[in-house]
Amino acid sequence: MAADGKCIAFLASGRGTSESLILWQAGGLREFAQTGDEFDGQVAHSFGLGPQALSGEKLAFQVEFENGEKALYLSHLGVD
Repeated sequence: MAADGKCIAFLASGRGTSESLILWQAGGLREFAQTGDEFDGQVAHSFGLGPQALSGEKLAFQVEFENGEKALYLSHLGVD
């Protein structure tokens, strides 16, 4: 889990190997990413999130792909 100001990010597990990256912002929850989503043409298998992953309107997270490769991403959240 990571928290900063008006936003909290956390990982949630579903059925089987399903995993989602969830954001709470402005009083509501939204699914930011989930297993099976594509990032740069590769399919996400799991996510990593550190305690300092949020900074202002930016979220840093790791994606592990189905082929075992990993990548770091930085996303602008547009928090109001």
